[in-house]
Amino acid sequence: GVVHLPTRLAPRTMVEYRRDAQQYLAWCALDKDPLDPQALRSWRRHMAEVEGLTVQTINRRLGAIKTMVRASVACEALDERLAYRFGLVEMVSLVALRQRVPRRQAFTPAQIRAVCQAPDTTTLIGLRDRALLATFVGSACRLSEVVGLRRTDLLAQQGAWLVSILG
Repeated sequence: GVVHLPTRLAPRTMVEYRRDAQQYLAWCALDKDPLDPQALRSWRRHMAEVEGLTVQTINRRLGAIKTMVRASVACEALDERLAYRFGLVEMVSLVALRQRVPRRQAFTPAQIRAVCQAPDTTTLIGLRDRALLATFVGSACRLSEVVGLRRTDLLAQQGAWLVSILG
C-alpha cells in the first residue's frame, strides 16, 4: 500500500526516503519479508559488509524505513507492535564499523597542488575555480561554505585578503 509520510519532512527528505524504501524493497525481493525486522537487520549487515557504505548512509536508510513503518502505524496500515519491533533494530555505530569499512585515503600534497592547478587560468571561470579550490584547501571551511561565498565575504585588510565565513 501507499505510505503517507509525515508532512513535517522536507521535500528532499521525502525523495530520499522513497529511494531508500525502493532499495530496501528491491533487496528484500530476493528472499526476505520486508515486514520482518530481521530483514532490516540483514540489510544493515549487507550495507556495511558487502556495499561498504558509510555509517551516515546506513543510518539514514535505516531511519527512513523505521519512519515509514511508524507512519504506516499512524495510518492504521500496520500494527503498532510491528513498529516497536522495527524500532528495536539498532543503528550502526562508527566504532563497530571502523574495522570493517576501509578508511578514506587522504590526498598527498602533490595531488592537492595538481587539483588546484588544473583549472585553465586563461578564462574567468578557470580563475574562479582555482580561487575556490585554493580557498577550500587552504582553510578549514566546509565545501558548502566555500561554494556559498559572496563578494561581501571577502575583506581587504592591510594588503591581504580575509574571508569571512560564519558556519
